Amino acid sequence: MHTRAAVTGALFAVTVVGFFAVIDSASFTQEMGRIELYWHIAIWGGFLVLTGAIIGRMTERMRSRYSEARDALGKVARLRAELQMTNDRLEEQNRTLAVTKSKVESVLYATMDPSVAKL
Repeated sequence: MHTRAAVTGALFAVTVVGFFAVIDSASFTQEMGRIELYWHIAIWGGFLVLTGAIIGRMTERMRSRYSEARDALGKVARLRAELQMTNDRLEEQNRTLAVTKSKVESVLYATMDPSVAKL
């Protein structure tokens, strides 16, 4: 719920209660006069509107943080996939290098004098 919707809903509730208080104030009063009743409804309505604004703003912040966290999680997933691809490529290059090294060593040892090859 956005701030505007929360405040609008609170104002609507205050309007409805105020309307019924004006129509039949006897059902709302408990040892208080009409002016006290109207003040009571006005104070209650003020707190209701304030609470609606606060809750609406907190909800907007929470949605914003959720959106940021979701975007960050997507970025982490993309980076993890990229890292995995790079790691796979490096492992393949390492295997190729090991094969090439063993071939070079076998050729080198085959063409060298055995006493020099041991150095």
